[in-house]
Amino acid sequence: MKNVKLVGATGYAGGETIRLLLSHPEVRIQSATYDGKEDAPITAFYPQLRGISDLRVASIDQSADVEDGLDAVFMAVPDNVACKLAPAYLAKGVPVIDFSGDFRFSDSNTHKQWYGFDVDESLLKKAIYGLPELFRKQIPGAKLIANPGCYPTCALLALAPALKGGFVDTETVICDAKSGISGAGRNPKSFLHFPERNENLSAYKVASHRHIPEIEVHGSAFSGKNLRLTFVPHLIPINRGMLCTIYADLLSSQTQKQMNDAYLSFYENEPFVRVLPASDMPSVNTVAGTNFCDLQVHVDEHTNRLIVVSVIDNLVKGASGQAVQNLNLILGLEETTGLMTPGQYL
Repeated sequence: MKNVKLVGATGYAGGETIRLLLSHPEVRIQSATYDGKEDAPITAFYPQLRGISDLRVASIDQSADVEDGLDAVFMAVPDNVACKLAPAYLAKGVPVIDFSGDFRFSDSNTHKQWYGFDVDESLLKKAIYGLPELFRKQIPGAKLIANPGCYPTCALLALAPALKGGFVDTETVICDAKSGISGAGRNPKSFLHFPERNENLSAYKVASHRHIPEIEVHGSAFSGKNLRLTFVPHLIPINRGMLCTIYADLLSSQTQKQMNDAYLSFYENEPFVRVLPASDMPSVNTVAGTNFCDLQVHVDEHTNRLIVVSVIDNLVKGASGQAVQNLNLILGLEETTGLMTPGQYL
């Protein structure tokens, strides 16, 4: 049995990580922390765990020491926190899987430009971008994993086969993205209040979202081609779920079958990516609570443009599930362990 620690246990991603790990047959949550002042039972934050877990969460300040016996630590914390906490764990050889944006760029200037604070460049160089479908070979045995953002996960999985196959003009890529409210985190903000979001749809951070460079940098690294992206995110009035529609000009004429076959071949051995037939449109409901990404490929012959629709659960494949997937790879476990569960129907 492997022992893990969860730093930041009471946010949405932290709670989802606990939910997944409680049913993981080879991992035990040894300890958990949060940003409160006093120890508390996890059921104070997640009543649905009554009778299931007696886990207690401690104040981060009161549990700064790295305890013995840890095989890995998850850091489900805001930006500019993990970069301060991670070195103590790394110094003791404990792998760190970070949910924030602290380690997603290897270049310190790019990180400072988009996140506004400095991170030790030696940490940035050490971090592996944890999108297994694209960078699996680099993950086993890694000591520091930058868990991807939810939008980049959804967009890059939609783009990867087209980029790798050289099918599209990488200067023409557009991503129209829509996310459920949980993607903004659990801390209350006025614009996330029910009256503000219910019966509403709005774009935000148009052409300025910090996930733009994340998609561009890692899409370019994977494909060897310079990716330039137009990205427009939207908030939609659902709890969880994310849908990205990708548009890109094809470099040559391709049939619907040719592109569909290319995607099927690329993801043939990927357990968490499902390429759907034309008769079955991707829907956020079908991936809710799961680590799956559902894709559908279209060729618009009128404009000679590729269109890919991609859906994930932003809290699972977009955060906690992907982190557990990375944990499995780091520790040499079967990659799908604890993650092949059906989602919620409604």
